[in-house]
Amino acid sequence: TREGSMIARMRDARRGSQSTKEYVGSLSAIICGSVIVLILTLVLGALQIAGIVIGALHLNDCPVQRFIPIFLVTGGSIGIVNVILGGYKRHRSSRDDESSSSTGLTCCSYIIQCFLLGWFIAGCVWVYGSYLPNFDDPANPKYCDKTLYYFAFSTLTAWLVISGVFIVYSCCMIIYVTFMKD
Repeated sequence: TREGSMIARMRDARRGSQSTKEYVGSLSAIICGSVIVLILTLVLGALQIAGIVIGALHLNDCPVQRFIPIFLVTGGSIGIVNVILGGYKRHRSSRDDESSSSTGLTCCSYIIQCFLLGWFIAGCVWVYGSYLPNFDDPANPKYCDKTLYYFAFSTLTAWLVISGVFIVYSCCMIIYVTFMKD
């Protein structure tokens, strides 16, 4: 099975690694190269595009927190750049194309990921801090468009859940591979 081969690759990584750092790096590469991550990347990429569209359509429709639509447009745009950059890096590494530009790509990728982490935290403050706005009266200062708010709320919540599941899964796989008998 696919999972069986993943566990076998994790076991091989354990045997072939000479340090904990090398082992964790190998595990990360195995997990991040899985079909599950590809599917999640496609789904989350579609959500980023939807966020750009919804945020742009409702740019002035959330007086309770004017940064919510900006959060969606900016996060979606930078997120798509991050996905494209990651795909380009994987494509180059699969061709074994070593050059000085790979260091620049890695540095750029880290900067984007740090920005996205900070932007995610800011989005949590803006969206969860505005819970539950008025959805009925656009003249009310506590108003926010229902579609805009619930999209931002559900997107943030989905990211939190997926991140939690990924962390738990990764920890379980590391524990399983570390302590299983050969």
